[in-house]
Formats: sequence, C-alpha cells, structure tokens
Amino acid sequence: MHFICTSIVTTSVLAGTVFADTIEVCPSCVYTSIQDAIDASGPGDTINIAAGTYYEADLDPGGRSITIRGSLDGAGSPATSIDAQQSGNVFTFVSGEDAGTVISNLVITGGGNATIDGGGIYCNQSSPTITGCTINGNLSNNRGGGISCYNNSAPTLSACIISDNTAEQGGGIHCNNSNPDISDCTITGNMATQEGGGIHCYNNGNPAVSRCTIADNDGLSGAGIYCQESAPTISECSITGGTAIEGGAISCWFESIPIITGCTISDNEAQYAGGIYSYESNPAITDCRISGNTATNYGGGLYCQTTPAIITSSVFCGNTPDQVDGDPAPSTDGSLVSDTCWFVGSTGACCVSSGCQPLADDDCTALGGTWLGEGGSCDDCAPACQGDVNDDGTVNVLDLLKVIEGWGSCP
Repeated sequence: MHFICTSIVTTSVLAGTVFADTIEVCPSCVYTSIQDAIDASGPGDTINIAAGTYYEADLDPGGRSITIRGSLDGAGSPATSIDAQQSGNVFTFVSGEDAGTVISNLVITGGGNATIDGGGIYCNQSSPTITGCTINGNLSNNRGGGISCYNNSAPTLSACIISDNTAEQGGGIHCNNSNPDISDCTITGNMATQEGGGIHCYNNGNPAVSRCTIADNDGLSGAGIYCQESAPTISECSITGGTAIEGGAISCWFESIPIITGCTISDNEAQYAGGIYSYESNPAITDCRISGNTATNYGGGLYCQTTPAIITSSVFCGNTPDQVDGDPAPSTDGSLVSDTCWFVGSTGACCVSSGCQPLADDDCTALGGTWLGEGGSCDDCAPACQGDVNDDGTVNVLDLLKVIEGWGSCP
C-alpha cells in the first residue's frame, strides 16, 4: 500500500505541473507564422523568432504571459524584423497583458492604422514589457506613431530605439491616462503634425522617463515632450535638437506639473521658448542645464505664461534671445543665469546648498558650489541641512542618536 500511495501522489503532482515550452519560428520551422506560434503557446512559453523579415500585422498575444523574442546580430542589434506594411498595427495589447508578456530584440516597423492609435504598438488597459526593440518607421493618423498607451496602460519600455515615426500627436510615444515606464531609450527623428514629436502626454498621461536621449524630433508644440493636464517625471535625460513653434524641447499646458530633474536641454529651436514653454502649468526644474536654445521671439531658455515654474539649482546660459522670461517671471534664486556658457573642463559632482548636480569646475564655482573633481560622487556632498544626519529633512533627537551610535574611533 505504501508504494501504491506514493505512486498516486507522484502522478497527482506531475499532473498539476506546467512545463514551459520554447517554440521556434523560421521559414523551415513547424511554425512559419508568428501569430500561429502565439496561438499555440501557453503561459510561460518563449517564442524564438529567427533572423529575417516577417510580414505580419495586428499580432495579438491574447493576454498570454509569454515571451516573444527576436534574434540578435553579431553587433548585438535586433536581426528580426516584423513589417506590417501599413496594413495595421504591428502589435496590439488589448487583453490586460501585464509585465509577464514580454517582447524583446525585435525591429517593429511598417505599422499604420487609420482607425485606432499606435502605428507600431497599441496598448489599451495593458502593460507589457518591451525591451531591446527598435520601433522605427511607423505611422498613425491619430496618436502614437511608434507606441500608443491608452486607458490605464503602464507598459515598461527599456533600452529601445524609437525613431522616425509619425502621428498627429505623439510621433514617438502617446500616453493618454496611462503611466508607462520609459528608461534608457533613444527617442529620435519622430514627427508630430500637431503636438509632441517625441512624447505626447495627455489627460493624466504621467510617464516616468529616465536616462533617455530625446533628440531631433519635430512638432508644432513640444518637439521633445508635450504635456497637457499631466505630470510626467523626466529625469537624467538629454533633450536636444527639437524644432517647434513653441517649446523646442518641452511644452506644458493646462495644469501640467512635470518634474524635470538632472536633465540637459540644449540646442532646441522654436518661435516661442526654444527650451521649455509653460502655460497655466507649474514645471519643477531641478539640477538641470538649459543652454544654447533659440527662440525667434522670446523665452530662449524658458518662458512661463500665467503661472510660474519652480526652479532649483539649475543653469540657464547661452540661450537666445534671453535666458528666462515670463509673466509672471519665474524665480531663479539659487540657479546660475548667464548669457555666456563656460562649460570648461570635465564634469564632476558640484556640492550646492540644495544638494548636488553634475557640473564643470568653472560652472560649479559660478554657482557658488564646491567642485569635487572629475568623477566626484554626489554621495560625498554634505546634506543640504548640515545637522540632518539621517537625511529625514528634520534635525532632532534622532540625528543625535545616530551620532551617538557611531561614537568612537573611526576605522
């Protein structure tokens, strides 16, 4: 009986086990169609697609938690292309996909849809993971030439190239009531015939954009990033080379509260506000360098209308025709504002009263900071509040206890 029971238990355990499969797609494989492979897949499966170009459109994972993965060439670039030939979106995520649905190492191109958003990728109430992909040459007659995030979608995009896509709004990426996480991406050469050449944020479209290069995008308003009634977080990004009527880099409208931290905004052009344009909005600009932007009329670096920006420890220099303008004029206390840019020497940590930012030696000195040298770490700057040992924003007995805890000889 003992052996019979063990056999029954073992059989029961095995019957409840789900084993992930790997499905191959190639011209000579069992599956030559990507959608057929998707339809045959189960939870946890991986679909490997061989190098080459596959002409398919409206690929739909149907809510499956699967990985759809292309091949890489010898240089580590995607060697698998999916070309929709302007017959629809390349991918549609409309079944509540979450982070367990992954697409990676793919060139997504040729998407075009006249009826819904998102030429390359359309997300509606879905949040897939998109990594290492090149999303290039897609078109939407509406919003989101490269990607459209709609209706509480929060996809994760990392290490992607989003380039040469076109739409009315959001040539590269469109966010409507959605919160995508966009990191370490290059967003370049996209065009919006209206707003948001690179990224368009609308109606609580609140993406987190970090460590991205946003360059050479075009749009009527906000060539790099446009936001309306939204609060994107933009950190450690480079926004350059944009061309617009207003806001060559960023344009903010109607109660938008973008948080812009540690960014370089340079060499953008517009008729109004070469760098940042703000109307009835309150952008918070901290530890940024805004330089070399050009406006035909006013607001070379920044222009605020009706409501002010909040500026902390930033550098405005070399913008034309002026550095900062507006009604009311924003306060630049604690920031460096100069018609001339130095930018001499290598960048390193500059300790300033509000904390730290990366600057060259001369710029740090002009800002009244202490330069820690090339490669210096902001971790070595004293807290903005000298007595705040535990960095909680308050000097109290807890800071004293922290000092007592470390009492004695230092190692």
